[in-house]
Amino acid sequence: FFFQRRPRRAHEGPMLVAVAVAVAAVGAAAHRLGVVKVTVKNEAPRGGTHLSPVFAGLHDGSFDMFDEGLATVPMPLEKLAEVGDADELQPSFMAGDTYVSGGAAGRFAGAQAGGARRAAVVGASVASIPPRHEASATIANVLLDSHAHRYASFAAQLLPSSDYVVANVDAKDIDLKALLRGPRGGKVTRKVNVVWDVNTELDDFTASNGNALFPGVLPASTAVLSTTPSAAFANAGPQRVRLPYAGYINGEGVAFADGAGALQFNCYKHAIATVTFELIDIDDGDDDDDDSSSS
Repeated sequence: FFFQRRPRRAHEGPMLVAVAVAVAAVGAAAHRLGVVKVTVKNEAPRGGTHLSPVFAGLHDGSFDMFDEGLATVPMPLEKLAEVGDADELQPSFMAGDTYVSGGAAGRFAGAQAGGARRAAVVGASVASIPPRHEASATIANVLLDSHAHRYASFAAQLLPSSDYVVANVDAKDIDLKALLRGPRGGKVTRKVNVVWDVNTELDDFTASNGNALFPGVLPASTAVLSTTPSAAFANAGPQRVRLPYAGYINGEGVAFADGAGALQFNCYKHAIATVTFELIDIDDGDDDDDDSSSS
């Protein structure tokens, strides 16, 4: 006995191909999802610098915050640097923007599609993160087995200042690949030891942000968002701060007076801040609930 193979009907070929393509598409879309907790600890000593609420975003490596010496600083970053406000930076990031492209600075459409990134503001409900304190936020719906959220960026204003920021400049400096593919509870930590002057505002203690946090040490200030940088620094672009508050007017030497010695952030024993990314949950993506502190 032998079995005779039934001839394939003409309509079966395309149907089988269509089913195979559909199955492959479903498999490709079924990414594992997770929740990443971002914790920022202010490592300054008592009486030292504060941090504004901290922007934190996950992306595919296409978001470049700024490069040293590139003079054009887009408004979302300038607003964070001068008044500690991330309410324009986060939506700009989520729209797919990048601030450096082809060796030029500005606001450009990045390679990653709008809405594909994830972000949160750490400490959004507080005026600042004081010395020796920490704040956290969670970022939900993180793709764990995709390149889309492999890299992390953060930025905050350092207080007091006219336009000092702490941030990771290299778009791929914080690589979360091992974290996202690892077990729940894994962490990636970065010590922050560099402060940047973005040079969008004149260094002036009567116009610096955060003075009210240091009563009796710094003068009263009227910090407002500047649309015209100091002519002396208009083409300097962001620069690494070597000596805290050097050149600040209307308070020369105030940062090194007896009452303000703790503001010498270049002398902090451990770091200026510590930023930690922790994978706190893993799910299959069936839960439609979204965390209110993430995008």
